[in-house]
Amino acid sequence: IMTSSLRAVLITDELEAGGTQRQILLLAEKLPLLGVHPTVIFFRNTSFLRERIERTGAKVLQVERSSRFDLTFPFRLARVIRSLAPNVVHSFSFSGEFWGMIAHAISGTKAPYLTSIRGKYEWYSILQWRIKAVVSKYSARVVSNSLEGLAYAISRRGVQEANAVVIHNGIDLKAFDAAANRGWPIELQSIPATRRIVFVGRLVDHKNVPCLLRALAAVRARGLMFHAVFVGDGPQRDALVQQCAEL
Repeated sequence: IMTSSLRAVLITDELEAGGTQRQILLLAEKLPLLGVHPTVIFFRNTSFLRERIERTGAKVLQVERSSRFDLTFPFRLARVIRSLAPNVVHSFSFSGEFWGMIAHAISGTKAPYLTSIRGKYEWYSILQWRIKAVVSKYSARVVSNSLEGLAYAISRRGVQEANAVVIHNGIDLKAFDAAANRGWPIELQSIPATRRIVFVGRLVDHKNVPCLLRALAAVRARGLMFHAVFVGDGPQRDALVQQCAEL
């Protein structure tokens, strides 16, 4: 159903190539079909996703935070939010939600403020969870991408159930169809189909790829042969290549 023209502001800390950022791209592509025009605001670390979001017709704005204790940052962010006159503001990531909440309050906008739950956040400290609870209480809605993540946040971390909702991640099936039509990468076609292990994801700390590599080495030490393929990139790439060589 086509709605009247609405303006949405989507805020995230980074615009790197991650799962959250790909969901923002998907929102930028699909929201206009519902008469909603998105603007994406990020603080640091851009990637090719910025160009892809801009190709959808959505605006992408960077509001830089010069340091960890940049006291002018929330006021600059608030000015940008106020200038966009949004009907809704939706923030993602710990930093995006925290600074977005402060800027939203300073801006004086009446637009509802939404935040996210996108996992169990095993790497969060106790202080971060306390801040998350405050941010969630401030939010008009907390959107979780899974029932499990929401249940954990409610039962263990003080997130209010009354303003929470589950909306699962969207998937662009056309992208998968196109990849299937291209077939397995030609340089990997010689790898036997049996006992093929594939990891797909960012090569970052909380994915714990070193643990997977140690497990694969232990399996191979027991005489089971296989081929493992790692698809992805990230700051741990060089260290993981070295670990592969050592194992």
